[in-house]
Amino acid sequence: MLNIDPWNMVMIVINLLVLYAIFRKFLYKPVMNVIHQREELIQGQFDSAKKTQDDALALKADYEQKLEQANVKADQIILAARDQAKEEHENAILETQAKTDRMIEKAKADIEKEQKQAQQEVQGEIAKLALIAARKIIEQVRPMTQKAVNNAKVLYRLNVLRSDVEQAHKIFKKAPFLLETLTNPVVSEEAKEAVLDKIVRQSGLPNLLGNFMKMMCRIGEIGQITDIFNCYYKYWDERNHILHAEVIYADEETKKEKASILKQLESIYPKEKIVLSEKTDASLLGGYVVHVGYEEYDHSYEGKLRRLERKLTGR
Repeated sequence: MLNIDPWNMVMIVINLLVLYAIFRKFLYKPVMNVIHQREELIQGQFDSAKKTQDDALALKADYEQKLEQANVKADQIILAARDQAKEEHENAILETQAKTDRMIEKAKADIEKEQKQAQQEVQGEIAKLALIAARKIIEQVRPMTQKAVNNAKVLYRLNVLRSDVEQAHKIFKKAPFLLETLTNPVVSEEAKEAVLDKIVRQSGLPNLLGNFMKMMCRIGEIGQITDIFNCYYKYWDERNHILHAEVIYADEETKKEKASILKQLESIYPKEKIVLSEKTDASLLGGYVVHVGYEEYDHSYEGKLRRLERKLTGR
């Protein structure tokens, strides 16, 4: 049977109580304090984490709201920019069209102006050349009907003096009605010859020339008498190597160039005797122009300006 000592039991209980008191004082409380501190730390960290999470959620919500607002604003900006770009594009098209229309109108006006100016210049040039050509045609070409040429050669071979032909020519020029009378079919041949006899008698023309003109009346070619005279001059010049040249001076001062002009023409036409006729035209501005038949030698300032203008403009 188990023998239990009471005093031992008392001592054990006392020891246990002492150990409990020691543990409670020196171990339990510190441990519990550490546990409480740890719990408080953990709770603080948890609260801080929760606050951080709440802040993050709030920031996220704010960010999402701002992002939404930014998207809306961006859409509005894009729409506004698109509308503005469309408006500017349309305005640019209208402005470009207006500028194009103005440029086209200006170009048309400039072209029309240039055309008018060119036409005026060309017309002036053509008119000048036409006058020259007309004068040469009237004086040289128009008489060149074959009958007039043939009759002029006959007149030359009759050895009628040129001075007599020129005198007869002047009579017909001063009295245009004379040719009308001689070409009138109502007037008889006898009356026509009587008129010619009177002219020869009063002017002192040779009878040979008077008979020639009567013959022209009989064969019906007296109407070409002026042409015949002009052909006679040309044929006479050819046979006698006479070359007529017309010199147009810009002013009286330029006439001092006559000797130099004559020398130049003699070098160009060495076999011809040059006969100069002279006149003045202030529109030449300076210098001179020489006409020899259909040839023109332009040494005027006005001609130089025309050539320079054509060179610069390409016209």
